[in-house]
Amino acid sequence: MSYSEICDKFDSIAANLKKGTQVVSAIHVFFKGFKKNLDSFNQQLQKLSEGLFADLPKEGNTDTLSGALNELTTYMKLHIQTQVQLSKNVQIDIIEPLELFLEHFTTTNSSLVSRGSIAAKDLAKSTEKVQKTKKSYIESAKLAERSEQMIAEEDTREKQDKALRLALYNRMLANKASENYTKAHEEMNTSWEFFDAEMPEVMEFIQQNEESRIHFLKYTFDKYIRHYKSYFTVIDEALDDFSAVSSKINSSIDVKIFVENLKTEPQKREEMVSYERWKEIQKEKSKQEETQKEPEITTELLIKILNFLTNNDSSPEDWIEVASKDSSKPEDLDPVYFGRISNVFHTPEGRTLFCDSLESLKHKSSLTPTKILQLAAIITSLLTVIMMEEDHDTIVFCKLVVLSHIFYTEDEQGKRVYLSEYISSHNIWHDKERWVEAIECGISAKISADKDNLQKYHSLKKKGNNLFGILKGIKNKFPQKIAENEHIIKSAAVMIISQFSFHMIHLGIPFETANAVILKCCQKVNLDTDRTCVLLAELQANQRMNLQVEDEWKRSLRNREKEREIWNGLLPIGLALDYLNHSESFILLQVCKKWNKKFYVPILKKWLSEAEESAQKIRSKAWIELLRDHMPPIEYQAFVQRITSEPSMISELEEIINMDVLRSYKDSLVNPNSLKNLLKTYAFYNPEVGYCQGMNYIAGTLLIQLQDEEMSFKCFAALIKRFNMTNIFIDDLPKLRQFFYMLDRLTGLLLPEVYEFFMEAGITSAHFSSPWFITLYANILQHKSHILIKLWDLFFQKGWKIIFKAAIAILSRMSRELIGTRYENVMSVLTSISMPNSHSDIFDESFINRLKQIKISNALLKDLEVEYENLKFRAENLKLSEVF
Repeated sequence: MSYSEICDKFDSIAANLKKGTQVVSAIHVFFKGFKKNLDSFNQQLQKLSEGLFADLPKEGNTDTLSGALNELTTYMKLHIQTQVQLSKNVQIDIIEPLELFLEHFTTTNSSLVSRGSIAAKDLAKSTEKVQKTKKSYIESAKLAERSEQMIAEEDTREKQDKALRLALYNRMLANKASENYTKAHEEMNTSWEFFDAEMPEVMEFIQQNEESRIHFLKYTFDKYIRHYKSYFTVIDEALDDFSAVSSKINSSIDVKIFVENLKTEPQKREEMVSYERWKEIQKEKSKQEETQKEPEITTELLIKILNFLTNNDSSPEDWIEVASKDSSKPEDLDPVYFGRISNVFHTPEGRTLFCDSLESLKHKSSLTPTKILQLAAIITSLLTVIMMEEDHDTIVFCKLVVLSHIFYTEDEQGKRVYLSEYISSHNIWHDKERWVEAIECGISAKISADKDNLQKYHSLKKKGNNLFGILKGIKNKFPQKIAENEHIIKSAAVMIISQFSFHMIHLGIPFETANAVILKCCQKVNLDTDRTCVLLAELQANQRMNLQVEDEWKRSLRNREKEREIWNGLLPIGLALDYLNHSESFILLQVCKKWNKKFYVPILKKWLSEAEESAQKIRSKAWIELLRDHMPPIEYQAFVQRITSEPSMISELEEIINMDVLRSYKDSLVNPNSLKNLLKTYAFYNPEVGYCQGMNYIAGTLLIQLQDEEMSFKCFAALIKRFNMTNIFIDDLPKLRQFFYMLDRLTGLLLPEVYEFFMEAGITSAHFSSPWFITLYANILQHKSHILIKLWDLFFQKGWKIIFKAAIAILSRMSRELIGTRYENVMSVLTSISMPNSHSDIFDESFINRLKQIKISNALLKDLEVEYENLKFRAENLKLSEVF
């Protein structure tokens, strides 16, 4: 059914449009009111929560009720944060799109109703005029007919003459009425023609608008449901956590801890003491106070508790058993000692001893959920003491940071949940100065550790290059004078800042805080713009951002508008291309010159997406046509002759080109002389780029496919120009750096587990992906040409997103082989895929189909590109005063 079938019911349709506008407006008002009430409720809840938090016991208590109350505090904070996020989501995803849509919908409908009203009113007016003139004509004709009949009825000549004159006059009026009726009818026919021509198009647009309104409201409701479900999911999970802690409240344990903490010597009855005896007692007390030593830190107590926490064979019931103080078995540990451990934290030596003792047990990093909560409570108490006493022991701080990423438990799905997630809510992590001091400490320690052996410095994964290895043996004081070698300082700074960047993000530090810390540290060691940008990019890439998927209705409207712009008056034929195979499509090119010009390139693209790899001739033609607009207008042979006669013009590059050609293509697929000529000519033609290793694979692939040296050169130059590859090949590699950042971000978005492992191992895409971008996978797939040319077919059609999709497809298939292995093994696996017959399971027949299923849009790539440019801008325009 279509609106074009009810063009005569325009008034009803216009009324329905008005009603639809009112519905959208009402929904908009509803959600604005909903957000307002949500914000108001959230403010009230915030005030109530602040009062509750003020009355609750502070951190440091180890009884079960205090743990539950602390968990309640966490739950309420999360509840408020989640409601704030829900309010933001309603504003961004519902209210703002509703405002834009309502404005667009109202404006469009007003224009369409105006157009339709003109046609409808004109038709109604002309129809009404026809009815009036018709009525006048019929009445005049009747009157003229009666007058003519009366002539014969008159009996006298005089009366007959008079009747004749009346009949002639009435006939004249009838004729005039007939002319008016005819003219009105013609005007009505003209109005009908205008109505028939105008109204179906108006109705089609009105129907599209109405469909978009219904579709938009459906997705608005879907988004509301999705956000509310997400809200309830977070709240339910937090409530489950609170319930789990609340269920462990045990009055007997809490009373025991309370009594034990306050227990003193039994009160004795006062005895009568003489003055002389009192003086003797006072002298004895004075002597005891003079000889009394500061109580030693209970190392045995620390070892007992930590051994218990890292021993997964012992059960929580073991804590309830009362045992003697001399017992050394972890399962015999009295729970009162757990409460006394906070006394150890009030001395610097005790804090250091705790960190060292916990570090000695890092080989027992896997804990049960209950015990990691207990360990988190102890460390939270330690952090609170550090803040209260304003202790800035950077070694303790650094070790706690690293230990929080060593001990973990596993959730129901078997995924690791690290200690950092349980202590991330502590306020100490928001202290920027502590982080800066810790990073400076790490840099100084790193330089000191590498001072005697500089060669070890460059291997980040060797023993002694993690934070524990660096800090081992280094005490609280570091030499204020850093090594004079500036290169060593900056390299050490990059490594340490990168490691701390990873830790800050996983301890829940807000991005702005972590960003400010990194910028200040970069300023202090005077890092150059490029290295600063790399560190900022790593930090940004760590952000846990959700992949933004465009709403279907927006994508549909945008695609429809784009199709209208592309096809113009040939829209139906253009849309029909999707339903024709490539053989049927080629017939369209023979219809006329206009169709041939309009559909030639789209049909070639369509052919590339469907053709077999064996159709070399048509593929070559398609590649040439897709690159033709960017081909340089030069005489290739003249350039070759000039280079041959004057080889000194590229003498610096000639040896490199010759060596690369010999290394890359050892079979007969490529004529080595043709490949050398092509690369040398381009180096001379474009001195800004010259020659970069990897170009030989791109040029070689073109030579294999086109079998024409001159055309291959033009296509080579056009490919570099069309896809802006100049910035990939020039010395500073600016575009390649940008691609590394974008691939890191996409890996974090689409393959979070792989990305987490890469970050822990200190691996970025810069370590392995440069050949993928520089050669467009030609170096990897030179022995799998049927896969390579299909990949290039897609690249010529869709651009760089195909290269990124291929990278994600490779990492996705290799994820099981990568995760959990050592750094050296990971790099070996990633670099070995270019070897012949290696990893056949990656580049199998399903590779292209798997690649197509990966959702990466040009809009997402553009967002990541803008993100990277903003990071560069910040790195280049940084002032120290702007950091903190």
